[in-house]
Amino acid sequence: MKYRYNFGVDISQFGFGAMRLPTLGSPADIDRELTEKLLLEAYNNGVNYFDTAYVYHFEQSEVVLGEVFDKHNIRNRVYLATKLPTTSRHADKPFTTAFGEQLSRLRTNYIDFYLIHSLNSKKWASLKDRGVVDFMNSIRNDGVIKHLGFSFHGEFEEFQEIIEDYDWEFCQIQYNWIDIDYQAGERGIQLASSMGIPVIVMEPLRGGMIPALSDPIIGELKKKHGLEGSSLASLSLEFVLDNPHVMTVLSGVNRKDHLDENISVASAIQPESLGSNKRAFLGELREYLLNKPTVQCTACNYCIDGCPSQINIPAVFECYNEYLTYGEAAKSGAARYVRMITANSEECSGCESCVGVCTQSLDIPNLLENAKSDLAV
Repeated sequence: MKYRYNFGVDISQFGFGAMRLPTLGSPADIDRELTEKLLLEAYNNGVNYFDTAYVYHFEQSEVVLGEVFDKHNIRNRVYLATKLPTTSRHADKPFTTAFGEQLSRLRTNYIDFYLIHSLNSKKWASLKDRGVVDFMNSIRNDGVIKHLGFSFHGEFEEFQEIIEDYDWEFCQIQYNWIDIDYQAGERGIQLASSMGIPVIVMEPLRGGMIPALSDPIIGELKKKHGLEGSSLASLSLEFVLDNPHVMTVLSGVNRKDHLDENISVASAIQPESLGSNKRAFLGELREYLLNKPTVQCTACNYCIDGCPSQINIPAVFECYNEYLTYGEAAKSGAARYVRMITANSEECSGCESCVGVCTQSLDIPNLLENAKSDLAV
């Protein structure tokens, strides 16, 4: 395992993400035996950064990690990261109460890397109104956390606002060779680097969608660039770790072969060593994927105001475009989110009130029907 030097310590290039642990059925029913084997396999191969959160696996992820680290007496030999819950259903829970629960679940009296979870501008403003800054200053001063940061899901402008609004020590963003301009993206990495703030990368494989891509063009491009024996997963991890400003890359692991591949890549790749053939392959594949036909919705939201069925049309099209771009690899996720979006709305009546106000002149009723049919929602 190769390491990157931050905060006076060496941190493994691969960080074990505990959001997608193996289960025995429901997300809350974690396969404890297999999870224990995976965690120990990672630890024994030099992985020393483990990431979880209050809400993962219906609040069971922290519990299981705490059990394993305590059982094998390795808590003080790893760097543990977890996150303050920030969803609306936790709005009434005092920050100190949630933090105390986390220490208990993880069977520890301190957290190495503590993050304010999943920020955007609106959520950050709401948390500040609830006194989160005083809470952060308090746990910092008390020494119950070693380093304080935030994870982010929003637009670049929001990222800039948040990172400049507090004395953060690190941040965590979504980044991969497809999403270089998505959310904080490369601009976010560059901004954080200019401020001396290390970046942790999540979703290097876009939730498993990238390795599941099966378009014939992939094989053609691999052959063109002499990469027939390379997997999309390993190339994706290499792409992220090629960036010298990345502190570690998190990958959710629930199978041994996936863990082995992550460890293999992180034990070999050096920053700024990605070959020109690999970079060209990923660039051409990205251009191909992002230029596949999609619904050209600009999310102006004019269609929503006049919709008698109260359908969040731009949100449906965003999910549908995910499927159109990534194919079957994204189908289940896109369908799930469309069901969530339309849960409190009625069926499209075909009234076409949306068509007259659409700035892109889209046949919205027909496109909504296509989304429903293709995603079987």
